[in-house]
Amino acid sequence: MLLEQVLLKAEHAAIAEKAAFWCAYMEDHLEFSLKDSRLHTAPHCARVLVLALTLAQRMRYEDVEDALAQAAIFHDTRRRNEGSDQGHGARAAYYYLAFCRDQGLAYSQRAASLMTWHDQDDADGVEALIRQAGSRAAARGWLEAYRIFKDADALDRVRISADNLKPGMLRTEAARDMVNFARQLFRDLSA
Repeated sequence: MLLEQVLLKAEHAAIAEKAAFWCAYMEDHLEFSLKDSRLHTAPHCARVLVLALTLAQRMRYEDVEDALAQAAIFHDTRRRNEGSDQGHGARAAYYYLAFCRDQGLAYSQRAASLMTWHDQDDADGVEALIRQAGSRAAARGWLEAYRIFKDADALDRVRISADNLKPGMLRTEAARDMVNFARQLFRDLSA
């Protein structure tokens, strides 16, 4: 399993069981359209999984962990290229819906929404989530999950280059405090 040794570290204790379950699930069941991608396949999704679960713990949003986990493992499964590939999130959400129906995985609308909007402009994603929830107040938990997920995905930009992650662009203070954590996670999983 991708995360096996890393999850033994003390800093991952709170999320280790859930991360191990979803990482193993991804490895056993999911297919990636870009099979030879060095940037957007299972290793990236595994790191986003750990980063999203850790952010949720640090921000005290444990109630969104399952949606974050499902979004993390599915979010880049339907990429067509290594570039921005706008629309791959919606394609992943469609794959996720069909997968849940065919494989019996419990479907999460929140996970599907996180996938759908993770590759879009924040303003568009926020507007869509508010519209979906019916009001900004009703969308509060969805918006926090969205910010956590977008930041987890962005934190793994450390895999591209040292300059690719711009902490000032992260949406949450907790994510800005996790830049070194993300770098260490990448090093640990690249060793």
